[in-house]
Amino acid sequence: MVDRTVVIPALLYGSETWTMYSRHLKSLEKYHQRCRRKILQIPWEDRRTNINYLDQANIPSIEALTTLNQLRWAGHIVRMPDMRLPKQTLYSELLHGKRAKGFSFVRRNMHTCTFNRNRLLIYLPVVGAIIVIYYLLPANLLDNTRPSGLPQGLGMANTKLLTVNVTVQKPQNTGTLDVFYRETLPPEKDGENPHPRLEVLLLHGHAFSSKTWESLGTLNLLAQQGYRAVAVDLPGFGNTPHIEIGKVDKDRADFLLVFLNAVGLQTPVLVSPSMSGHFSIPFLMLHNQRLKGFVPIAPVGTNDYSAEQYRKIQTPTLIVFGELDTNLGMQSLKNFRHLPHRTAFKIPAAHHACYLDEPHKFHNALLDFLTRFQ
Repeated sequence: MVDRTVVIPALLYGSETWTMYSRHLKSLEKYHQRCRRKILQIPWEDRRTNINYLDQANIPSIEALTTLNQLRWAGHIVRMPDMRLPKQTLYSELLHGKRAKGFSFVRRNMHTCTFNRNRLLIYLPVVGAIIVIYYLLPANLLDNTRPSGLPQGLGMANTKLLTVNVTVQKPQNTGTLDVFYRETLPPEKDGENPHPRLEVLLLHGHAFSSKTWESLGTLNLLAQQGYRAVAVDLPGFGNTPHIEIGKVDKDRADFLLVFLNAVGLQTPVLVSPSMSGHFSIPFLMLHNQRLKGFVPIAPVGTNDYSAEQYRKIQTPTLIVFGELDTNLGMQSLKNFRHLPHRTAFKIPAAHHACYLDEPHKFHNALLDFLTRFQ
């Protein structure tokens, strides 16, 4: 009684529309047999076959019950009026097109999955061996490794992981936020810390954080060239908690202004890729006197301002974009052409995140631009 009223209805709920495979039937049958043994209190030591259990309980197999449910549902649809949607769907056919000859889609994908699984079993030992060799390398060889995009002949600067508490403007009131950032300074010379030649503030795109600039080698490169480099995690990204900043441009610009004051950045060069344009473009419009230079990398938000507003900006600007970025790259270039002191740098065969596709070319263009302020 328990098997018929509880186990089977729960096990086969919705089976009228199932597409059954033998592996599914085996799993269902295995579970049903286990439940039936417990209900009938039959130990495994009896070594009775599944057919004996079915005869004793007077219950069909799972396959028979599933087929019965599907036939019952098919009969119910057949008896429906012709205008009912389930019946129209059951008897409908495609007006155009037909299935291609050869393997069916399902069988072809099953074959592909089996092939990829076999390849994975071959690659796993190779990857494991590479990892073992890497960790067994002498320490002096590991010391020679450097982040991607870092020129040869440069040492590794010490990156500081810091947090600063700033006050931000929220939609209804003000609040405080612990903003995480990474900072590198020029290396010591003769035991003294040299004064930075210039300050550089690095923002990030939507899928990235300040860690991106460290992994790319940008922070270390700027420090080795005598610059103070600061990469910040914007609110809700990286290690900076999310906070609802006011949705107007002035609130986001004020956030950057407060951050600059909190970390002691006077007139930095601002590097702003993609999503960070929501912060950098309003800051450029409202507080451009606090910027030594501006390096937009296909940022968002350039359509929000007119050509006349761009013409008023006197900040030297290096417009960076990828040749293959036909969306934001071309859009930002079109709007930034109204800036009076602009220079455009196109990275060939690069996409939206062009600084990741060609870090060496990006670094060379950035360093060349920074030398203008010395």
